[in-house]
Amino acid sequence: QDLTVIGKVSSSTMNRVLFQQVVPGLGLTLAIGNLYYAWMAIRLTNMWGRQYTAQPYGINTYSAFAFVYNIIYPVFFALKGREKPDGDGSTYTADEAFLVAYRVALASNFIQGIISIVVGIVGPVLLRYIQPVALLVPVAGIGLAFLGLEQLTNCLAAPIVGYNTILWVFLGWYAGVKVGFNKRRIPEALMVILVGVALG
Repeated sequence: QDLTVIGKVSSSTMNRVLFQQVVPGLGLTLAIGNLYYAWMAIRLTNMWGRQYTAQPYGINTYSAFAFVYNIIYPVFFALKGREKPDGDGSTYTADEAFLVAYRVALASNFIQGIISIVVGIVGPVLLRYIQPVALLVPVAGIGLAFLGLEQLTNCLAAPIVGYNTILWVFLGWYAGVKVGFNKRRIPEALMVILVGVALG
């Protein structure tokens, strides 16, 4: 959206890339990733006889910000209006600069994937010499800033709804309050959603 407004990229080009390439690929990735994570949780539940919750598989938020502001933006604004290398004197339009920046981001993402695979192979060796908590601190800080605080500010912006939903988060997950009949209970997340919908 910023490139559409600031960079003058046409809505048709932006929508074509977004809805014909990004969204379908992202949807397929999320479906496969979440099914795989759920399968791992089910396997652990069957193996150890206790409930396991699958970690949600989603977009890598801090990498997304890094790609947008450190790769796509610099490439786009460096190319827009610049003469093309073909020598005919034509310059890059906003749409052409955006498409080049998008392809550079795709190539960067592919390289990042290769690096992740290599680091994943040598990861167990690194963990012998580096404390895992030291590796998780940057991720936790970014997650707290972009995921935790943003959601908290949204809750505090509507106090009647927000405070009550936060209350049920603490009651369900931390105080162990169970809502239901006999051995059947309402999942904690569903209870938070119900309270929010009822008050909102």
